[in-house]
Amino acid sequence: MRPMRPLHRLSTRLLVVFFGITLFWGCASAPRNEPRSAPQPELLEEAEERIERGASEGSGSDPLPEKADAEARPSFLYRIEGGLSDSYLLGTIHLGVGFYENLGPEALEQIGTSRVIYTELSSDPDTAEIAAQFFLGEGAELRALLGEARFERLASRVSSLPREYLNRLKPWAALVFASVQEYQQYQLQIGGDPSVSMDTELQAFAKERGIPNVGLETAKEQLDAFEAIALAEVIALVDELVDRPLFEEARALLEAYRSGDEAALLEALDMERSRERAPAYYEKLLRARNHRWLETLGPELKEGAITVGVGAAHLFYEDGLIKLIEDAGYNVVKLP
Repeated sequence: MRPMRPLHRLSTRLLVVFFGITLFWGCASAPRNEPRSAPQPELLEEAEERIERGASEGSGSDPLPEKADAEARPSFLYRIEGGLSDSYLLGTIHLGVGFYENLGPEALEQIGTSRVIYTELSSDPDTAEIAAQFFLGEGAELRALLGEARFERLASRVSSLPREYLNRLKPWAALVFASVQEYQQYQLQIGGDPSVSMDTELQAFAKERGIPNVGLETAKEQLDAFEAIALAEVIALVDELVDRPLFEEARALLEAYRSGDEAALLEALDMERSRERAPAYYEKLLRARNHRWLETLGPELKEGAITVGVGAAHLFYEDGLIKLIEDAGYNVVKLP
């Protein structure tokens, strides 16, 4: 019997593999060292600038590689058979791993024949809407919600964010920022590029090939999943983040994903344990979204020739897209 892991050991794993919103918050989280004391309108403006900067950095405005790396790593790419044409399902990691470093020329050619490419979010999110949802109401403070000692410990793990800014964030938004920054710091430590995103490169690939890119949900729908997390559960995640060794989860997640090994990734995600310990949390963040997405994808899979690129955690278990698509009558085959 394997040892029990801490409750909700999900923070970095979920935020980097699970939620597309980290593309726009995470890519824009460049260090800011100056102190800042600003009313909420200014905070909203700054947050919107951060998000727009992140979207722009991954928007495909820079030239794309002309071809895939001939020695691309194993990927979580699956062929969906049973429609009028084959379709493809790609499990992504939202930050720090590139689209081209994981897919070889043959895979790119197959994806390039898609008539539609679906991603969690579209490539043109409403940045004002996203920014507005990060902040507490007027007069509310994160410091009061978390407690002084916990707030200070969290602030120490978010060196790029002034405490006055952190203090205005909702608990889940502060957790997003802290977790993404820690993942990015680990990428820098190992010589990686923390701004690289499979999802934004996939979107840029679609644009370059003239393939429509459709979001499976709006930014508001995705952020509503965060809003549904009870404060006590967020506090448990904050405690876990500040208690564990630096980079521990980031390292496990990245190594598992880059191995292309499903078993290793499932071990790193440990979503089965999370479902056992927090069924309502699992329902909001995984099961309900997967089923909603399948309603959109159902008619498209029948016609075929689509590619679906979503966070890898959405693919697995009995509520994952692989099982749901198979239950709908299709054959899903992992490609080498």
